[in-house]
Amino acid sequence: MTVEDEIYLRDFINDIETGLLPMTTVSGSQSLDFGSILDGETAALTIAVVGAVAGSAVAVGPPAALEANLSATAVVTATNVVEVRLKYNSDGTVPSINPAAGIYKVTVFIP
Repeated sequence: MTVEDEIYLRDFINDIETGLLPMTTVSGSQSLDFGSILDGETAALTIAVVGAVAGSAVAVGPPAALEANLSATAVVTATNVVEVRLKYNSDGTVPSINPAAGIYKVTVFIP
């Protein structure tokens, strides 16, 4: 996630919390174990989130102990289904990583 994306998401959430954007939120969490991920690749697993609607914005909270060089994003791929994506970008010295399983939380913002 770029700095601009982080600022946009922070402002978006602030607008919701202050009532500038009336939104409904639904959330879910699940322990995910992505297995081995090659450098430059992305692994994806899903979480069932009742009420999630395709096209809605999603915020993902990865485990606090997420290993270095990993970034998590999420997207609603179908009704009630959120796909969590974990991308690995190393400095080129470590060809793959097998991140520890952990609890991922997702919040879907439904306009």
